[in-house]
Amino acid sequence: MPPRNQTQSRNANPGQMSLPGLPGSHTATLGARHSRPDAPTRGGGYPVNCKGSKVAIQRGAAAPDGEDPRIADLRRMGLNAVWCDVAASIGFEAFVETWRILANSESVLDDRMRIAVPSFSNFLRYQRNELIRSLVGAGFGLSEIQTALLKRRENITTNRLKKLIGTL
Repeated sequence: MPPRNQTQSRNANPGQMSLPGLPGSHTATLGARHSRPDAPTRGGGYPVNCKGSKVAIQRGAAAPDGEDPRIADLRRMGLNAVWCDVAASIGFEAFVETWRILANSESVLDDRMRIAVPSFSNFLRYQRNELIRSLVGAGFGLSEIQTALLKRRENITTNRLKKLIGTL
């Protein structure tokens, strides 16, 4: 059996098929590679009265103030300034993909279809507790753990540290 591309190249009109019962074989074909003798000599494109869109189409083109024009579009549509700052920080594509994932995840949407994001302090607390857990596991004493936490600018009393270790 010959390779597929050789079989296709042997056909007189690859990608086209005559449709029985329709007049004119040149108009009764399927596919994009067929000629029509009655095709208009001009046409397609945009109407003459079509104005340019204000939506940024060109990738990477900077707005006059240096901002990605797609992020400027987010601002114009009324997206909260903090979310626009996030988009500017991580990039438009990453932001939109994150937004899409969050918007389609019922577990992070509240009753008004808003995205609920936990406080950043929750993340910092988790990281601190993981550090404490690993130091306890490595055999460090309370004063050594307190010193390690002070290096991270976390001042925890000995009593509080004992309670944390008891819950970890």
